[in-house]
Order: sequence, then C-alpha cells, then structure tokens
Amino acid sequence: MFYLYRFLNLNDEIIYIGKTKNSLRTRFFQHSHLPKACYSAVNKIEFLECSTEADMSMKEIYYINKYKSQGMAEYNVADVSTLPQEIEYDEESDNWKMYEGSLPETFSSSINVLEGFKEEEKEFVQRADGKTVRFSQNSKVGKEKFVYPLSVEGVEQAIYYFIDKMNTAQNWRYLFYHFRNIVILSMGVSTPMKSNELIELKICDVYDKEGRVRPFEYKSKGETIPFPYPENVIWLLKEYHQFLVNSFRKDPDYWMFWGQRDDGTHISPSAYGKTLTIMTKELQLADNLSMESLRKTFLRYIFDASEDKYEALECIDFCIAENYRHTPARILKYIDIVDHNKELDPITF
Repeated sequence: MFYLYRFLNLNDEIIYIGKTKNSLRTRFFQHSHLPKACYSAVNKIEFLECSTEADMSMKEIYYINKYKSQGMAEYNVADVSTLPQEIEYDEESDNWKMYEGSLPETFSSSINVLEGFKEEEKEFVQRADGKTVRFSQNSKVGKEKFVYPLSVEGVEQAIYYFIDKMNTAQNWRYLFYHFRNIVILSMGVSTPMKSNELIELKICDVYDKEGRVRPFEYKSKGETIPFPYPENVIWLLKEYHQFLVNSFRKDPDYWMFWGQRDDGTHISPSAYGKTLTIMTKELQLADNLSMESLRKTFLRYIFDASEDKYEALECIDFCIAENYRHTPARILKYIDIVDHNKELDPITF
C-alpha cells in the first residue's frame, strides 16, 4: 500500500504531511527526524490510502503546498515542487481516516495511542469494579481511557496465567518471553516505578557484577531512597539472571526486557499493554489495563493495607510527586478509590 499521513494539533491544524510505502505502524515506530516540539504537539493522526506511488507523491506535493499557503505544515521544512497548472485535483474524493494502530512513546500526546480508538464505540468503559463510566476529558489528549489497578487476586491470576503459558510453550524462547512477562509484572506491582523506568531498565541497573540484585533507587522531591524488592521478587530476578547470562549471554549494558525480534531495543510499553489486554480477555477480568496499571496496583495496595489513610496518602503523594500535582481527592481518583466522574469539594473532603 501507499499512504499519505498527516499530524494535527489540538486546534485541528495540520502541522506535518508525510508519505510511506511501508505499513503505517512501521513508519510511525521509525519516526524520529522531526523536532520534539512537533511530536509533543500531535493530537491526532490521519491517513489516506493511495492507489500508486505516483498518486501518493502527487497528493503529498498538493497538500503540503496547500497547507503551507494557509500558514500550516510548519514542520515540512524542505522545498516542495508545485504541480503543473494544467493538473486539476479533486480533494473532496479523498477519504482521510483516523489511524487506530499502536504507536511508540514519541506520540504519547496523541489520542491515537488509545489503540482501536473510536469515539462512538468508546463513549463508555468498564471500571475494574465492574461499574460503567464515561470517558474522562483530558486537556492534553482530548479523550483518555481510564487505566485501573489490578486487585491482589488479579495479580495472582495473572502470574498463574503466564506460568501456564510457560508450561505449554513451543520452545525455550517462548518460555523465556512468558517468564519475562512475570518478571515485568512482579517488579511493576512491587515498586513505584513509572512505565518507562521499568521498561528501560538495563541489566546493570538491576544486578551488580556478581549477579546480586540491587535495590531499586527511587528519586522524589530531591531525595533518593533505596527500595528493596520483596523476597519472592528477588528470587524471580535471580532465576531471570540465569537466562540473561547463560542462555542469551547478554552484556550488563543490554536491556532487561526485549521483544521477540531482539533487535537491540527494549520492549515497548504498548506491546506489554497488549499482552495484558489479551490476558484480561482470556481470564475474563475487567479490562482497561496498561503498564501504568502495575504502578497503580502498588500505590493502591499502600492505601488498602495502611491503617492510617492520611499517612498512606502522604506516601502515595511522595511516590507520584515528580509527575503529578495531585490533591488528596485526585490521588484517590488516580488509584481508583473514588468515582472518576465525581467532583469532590476540597473543604468537605
């Protein structure tokens, strides 16, 4: 296929036009040549299917010139040829569609990161407790699907799910990938690590030269606190180290977690999110899980297990202070204690 694609900002202004002969997913995961300001401004991605390469190139020239003349397409900096005057182009026949595939973290500001996003089908979502709620409005991306924590029972079910996958794995590599999924899950629900911190860990970040497990160092409010893993997670990490060193012979500077291609990059949060989605469907758990669910599970457990809820809120606030300016009411929404649609008066709260 031949594709033309365009990036739109929050005002629905076209800021970039591109073309590709690859799949759109492949192109977007390779996208890195534009300034960060462009990617952070992307609110929506649309695409157009073209019948031939010539058709694709002609439409690219036409649309870039059109948007440039309207003061848009600011990130198309290269000179673009103009079409011959005798060529008339009917753009009303073009059917631009919303891109609904997966995207890398580069496009985290885009509503397209909600895989399979369709506004008419996603007006409501189901919470982890079974309650149906509306989508939240978010000033950054327009529409945002709530992400919920796992229950303690849900974590246990997930681990047994991956163990069953290991027991029926076709070969030792697939066995390893399911074991990897258990390690990611266990580390995620045992620390306040953000998704990107967890997924971007290198072997030397977790193990010392002798293969001993290092405590996770958490930084917040100018403090660095060593955060030891639970004993059962340390046992898992030691077993995982045997795979890394003996089976794969990875260097200490290599990633802890990589995908099936093992192409020198770490697994993406969206890829692990897909694994969680498949798991929740097979186990018939509530949906709306992503990698962020792991951190929320940890924080929710702090609140549930603490006798002093005020102390728990202070602890959670410390864990999320670098990225959030939460009031206590917002913290309770973040970890799914109160209804996301309910506005809480700060005084009575």
